[in-house]
Amino acid sequence: MQEEEGGIWTCIDPSGQEIFSLEEEQQPSTDFENGVAVVEDEFIIDVDGNIVSSADDGKYTSIKNGYYDNGYTFVEVYKNTLEESYTKTGIIGPDGEWWMEPRELSTVDSLDHGIYRFWNKGGSTNLYEWYDLYENRYISESDCLELLLQRSYSEDDLIFISKSNNGYNHFSGDADWSYNIKEDLGFSSDVTGFYNRERQLVIDLSNYQDAVAESEFQNGYCAMSLQNDQGEWFVTVINTSGDIMFEPISFHDNRWSYEGFSEGLLCYGMAGNAYDFTFIDTKGNTVLKDISPYDGCEFDEEGLLRVGSLLEVNEISYIDTNGKIAF
Repeated sequence: MQEEEGGIWTCIDPSGQEIFSLEEEQQPSTDFENGVAVVEDEFIIDVDGNIVSSADDGKYTSIKNGYYDNGYTFVEVYKNTLEESYTKTGIIGPDGEWWMEPRELSTVDSLDHGIYRFWNKGGSTNLYEWYDLYENRYISESDCLELLLQRSYSEDDLIFISKSNNGYNHFSGDADWSYNIKEDLGFSSDVTGFYNRERQLVIDLSNYQDAVAESEFQNGYCAMSLQNDQGEWFVTVINTSGDIMFEPISFHDNRWSYEGFSEGLLCYGMAGNAYDFTFIDTKGNTVLKDISPYDGCEFDEEGLLRVGSLLEVNEISYIDTNGKIAF
């Protein structure tokens, strides 16, 4: 966190105690994941501030901007000599060692949930390869689709699958596969809704003009956007039986927008007003008002939300789900 805009970044524990600070003008590139974080797209540190891996060590030339996943960092190795010229991509693990040895790749596409599609250089007839980062192995396209499906289920063992106008289904991230889940994957139906791990439809949402799951199911609840026959969108929360928990809210007339759902609280805000965010519970009751989230409206795994003070713009605090300042 920064105590003020442009100030030094300090790492704190969940109780608010300072652990270490970055050097002046250094900027974190990521949050901590799996015990490590990237700083300045130049080096990787652990939770004590120790450098785990750096381009200065000579193992790689640079960190690949934007390619980080659960503590695994994509890096590039560049060489340009008369004898040989190349740019290779590799992956450094949380321990600072090679997770995937560098190899020549044209592009790297993240499909979600640790699954990647590599486009290889050269004239091979098999230009695409599918890679499971979490298990460090190459997989077939069919295995890729199945893994992506299994890892897309929520903690309540439900998955939201939508059906587009062209008849195809989609269920995860940027991987807009062209398939029909009933014909290709053995699901009981192909309509928009939630399905269980036995691939049975348990919440049918096909009676709406359109439906979007704004979150995964968390402790039995999920935030939903629903579109009526006239094309108007409404936001609400449903339970694992598909019951609507409170009267859906229209954001059309008052310029509100959905901002997030976590810890059983749905957040919406007023467009253009950084200090007018409201949190409601799964019964539709207002719990927090006039909140100014600092960098997003979702509470972290410790049940805390980073907010800016309404009085001092640069003052940062952490609050719990009751609005009480933790530190």
